[in-house]
Amino acid sequence: MTTAEDRKARAARARRDGNAKAKAVPAAKGAPPAVTATATARTAAKRAPTKTAKIDPTPVAARDVRAAVRAMDLTQVQCRDFGHSWRPYTARWISRYNQYESQQLCQRCSTIKTRFLSRTGEIVSSGYDYADGYLIKGLGRLTGHDRDEIRLASVLAVLVEDTAADG
Repeated sequence: MTTAEDRKARAARARRDGNAKAKAVPAAKGAPPAVTATATARTAAKRAPTKTAKIDPTPVAARDVRAAVRAMDLTQVQCRDFGHSWRPYTARWISRYNQYESQQLCQRCSTIKTRFLSRTGEIVSSGYDYADGYLIKGLGRLTGHDRDEIRLASVLAVLVEDTAADG
């Protein structure tokens, strides 16, 4: 879990660097900038690595969700179980594209959600910059049984060990 100092330092870096995601040039005049893979990679590279990341970068064997979940940080498992805990992170008006950029930061796993909004508040585009270790390489979309494994791991992580054996 990140500390308050880490979050403050990350927010200061984002303000100093000017949020690289919004600097993408659109393909057509007046078109909103898309959150591209390269923009996301640039932002991820600027973000300080989480101190609790434990995931192995090698791809996981197909459908081996149990091993992947065991390798994940508890905060990431909880985000997959409960959903992200979004809090406002940054917001700004981009006059060149006549739209707003709004970012939310997950307080548990440090994933950043970026939305581009029209002048009236309509979502033009959005994307995620996932924290290191959040995505499970080699598994693709998770099935219902895969999500069962995640929920079980989330509960067992906080269950008192004495009571786990009683079940």
